[in-house]
Amino acid sequence: GNTKPIKLRPYRVSPARKEIISTEITKMLNEGITEPCNSPYAAPITLQPKKDGSLRFCIDFRELNAVTVQYVYPIPRIDDTLDQLQHAKYFSSM
Repeated sequence: GNTKPIKLRPYRVSPARKEIISTEITKMLNEGITEPCNSPYAAPITLQPKKDGSLRFCIDFRELNAVTVQYVYPIPRIDDTLDQLQHAKYFSSM
């Protein structure tokens, strides 16, 4: 659309949390989960506590989600798809 890119500043974090974030980003880069990019959009990273006390790496996309246009054609319901396949002779998976 014509929406201006969402560019949010990083949240302020302690040096210890900054190290955790850096380690997690390096891990995701090395495993091919993410890759470097040059985008006009930016969202802050946050570490949220899990029940076990460890920290979950999250990205706060709330402002981006607020301007995201919802897809008008939703994916089919799984039960409808399974009904269509009930008499099929061949199945395939990827």
